[in-house]
Amino acid sequence: MKHMKYLIVEHEREFIYMAVAAVIFISVAQAVEGSSSGWSNENIDALVDCTDQGYDDGQNNQFDHNKFRQCEALSESIDSNLEGEKSTYYEAFINGCIDAGNTRDICEGATDS
Repeated sequence: MKHMKYLIVEHEREFIYMAVAAVIFISVAQAVEGSSSGWSNENIDALVDCTDQGYDDGQNNQFDHNKFRQCEALSESIDSNLEGEKSTYYEAFINGCIDAGNTRDICEGATDS
């Protein structure tokens, strides 16, 4: 049973990475078509860091409101279409918290200040 939970965690982590990759691919395609965007290797690395830290914090630490605001601002600066969306840090925190054995309600409540 323990190994089954590990597989579920890995599949959810893979899903997060695939979602980030899809957003990156779409934005790169838009940039090639001539639309301006804030995608750069530095921004992509920072976005992946947001995801990694969010997941780790959800597993082991409290919600970091400063990191959340930084990641949210990064998402908005990369693509104005992401304005108002939850940051990758927030989504990854929720997934990490749930994977640690908590309910979604508990995890979402942990993000309140």
